[in-house]
Amino acid sequence: PSGQILVGGHAPTSTLDSYNTTFPGGFTSGFRNPSFEIYDPPYMYWGPQPTISSVSSNFGRGANVTVTTPDAPNIASVMLVRNTAITHTIDGDQRTVELPIVSRTSGSLHVEVPSSTAVLPPGPYMLFVNKQTTKGLQPSAARQLTLK
Repeated sequence: PSGQILVGGHAPTSTLDSYNTTFPGGFTSGFRNPSFEIYDPPYMYWGPQPTISSVSSNFGRGANVTVTTPDAPNIASVMLVRNTAITHTIDGDQRTVELPIVSRTSGSLHVEVPSSTAVLPPGPYMLFVNKQTTKGLQPSAARQLTLK
């Protein structure tokens, strides 16, 4: 939700094809690399990130939803990002959907949520607002929402 990226270590693992192999550098198939790295994207250092104060309780498919943010005049886009569910290095359900901004005030955005379950299946999503800066778009920290 913060915009940071967690990169997990990768270790050679046995494929169970006939025999275990010792890999260059002394790694054996039984070795597990416990290292992780947190990557801070450059936009985290471009000044204060935009914030989401609240999201109207009527969040759902086909709804016109109010997103309250003090940064409303500078918001270029509002995005829903499906929470990850990775298995076997693939997340077949990952998606990012831009919510059209239908109107705005100095402190809020009114966005339209698509009504199709093919576009937004039920489940958890992160809502981001993206502020336009001279360096590019700067996302907020996410607001976690559940679509039923």
